[in-house]
Amino acid sequence: MLLSGGQRQRIAIARALVRCPKLLILDEPTNHLDTAAVNQLIHNLKRLETVPTVLIISHDMTIVREAQLVYLLRERCLVAYKHDRLSYLETVNYAN
Repeated sequence: MLLSGGQRQRIAIARALVRCPKLLILDEPTNHLDTAAVNQLIHNLKRLETVPTVLIISHDMTIVREAQLVYLLRERCLVAYKHDRLSYLETVNYAN
């Protein structure tokens, strides 16, 4: 059976969560997901019984906004932004 990119993405995340990890690393977890699926992913991650530490690597501000702490890679240095400073990130070109 052929699966879409979004279906494969959801299955990969579900398989990782079934193991109840202490650390969950999600690299571009919203890739291939539509807006409704992204919102469902965020909702489900927040409702986990045992919440792992989640490291999200993403360019998608929808999921970045949900983070408690954001690290931005700038000129080979990590710069930390607390949740209240995320609006600043949305106004700068943080891809550089």
